[in-house]
Amino acid sequence: MSNSTTNLDQLSASQAQKEVTTNALFDAASPATVFGRRASTTTALTWGFYGGIMSVGGTPTAIANGTIALTASTTNYLYATSAGVVTKATSAPAGWPGPLAAAAVALYQIVTGTATVTSYTDYRLGGGGGAGGSAPTGTGFRHVTAGAEDGAC
Repeated sequence: MSNSTTNLDQLSASQAQKEVTTNALFDAASPATVFGRRASTTTALTWGFYGGIMSVGGTPTAIANGTIALTASTTNYLYATSAGVVTKATSAPAGWPGPLAAAAVALYQIVTGTATVTSYTDYRLGGGGGAGGSAPTGTGFRHVTAGAEDGAC
């Protein structure tokens, strides 16, 4: 919730079929999950992400869920190209975290150990992330260390 009141359907302890309301809320929020970390496919040095719909050349385009291999013992920079392709670099792309060249957008800065992710910073913007067409500003990002949220940085 962004305010003390909400327009979203809320769950109540006595409600039947809570999963129906919960799934409907996830469905409504799904545009904001594009390129979000997909925990069920993120393991060791493999980063999983959700797909969704994004504008590619002005055309709504379906992006599939995917994974990308991370490099051990370094900082990995994940970004999405204007074609919706998730790309990794091991040195910060020019302009990181944004704006990046050729309308690419910053997604995550991920620090790895020898076999696992040790921390990551989420640079996606709310409401569809950087893929929605606006460049990241460096505000509103979230830092997570060893799987536990630390809050806004």
